[in-house]
Amino acid sequence: MLKITEFNKCTCVKVNKEKMDLIKSKGLKLQCILDKAMDKELELECLTNKEEKINLLNAEIEKLEQQKQEATKNTKKHINAIIKNLEFIQQYEEKQYDIQIQQLTLERDYIEKHCLKK
Repeated sequence: MLKITEFNKCTCVKVNKEKMDLIKSKGLKLQCILDKAMDKELELECLTNKEEKINLLNAEIEKLEQQKQEATKNTKKHINAIIKNLEFIQQYEEKQYDIQIQQLTLERDYIEKHCLKK
């Protein structure tokens, strides 16, 4: 497992020249300052109770998983409603075509039986 003080990533960072000169003049190292800033942003600098932080993270993960399940469930409900509506529209269109086909078929049959042939 990687220790938090081990460095495994090298990157290029643009910094303000005047600030960099001040850092050097105080004998500070940019790496230490960056690590402290990242710890602060990640809220790791005040990590005194490891188990408490892990429990908080686990609770947040569980909350997000429940929200994901609920969102997926709601999305599936919407998809099913849309599919049901589309199936209804399809059935309606099929009925309309069947009515027209039946009407034309009856008209054709009537003409064949009752109209004089020339």
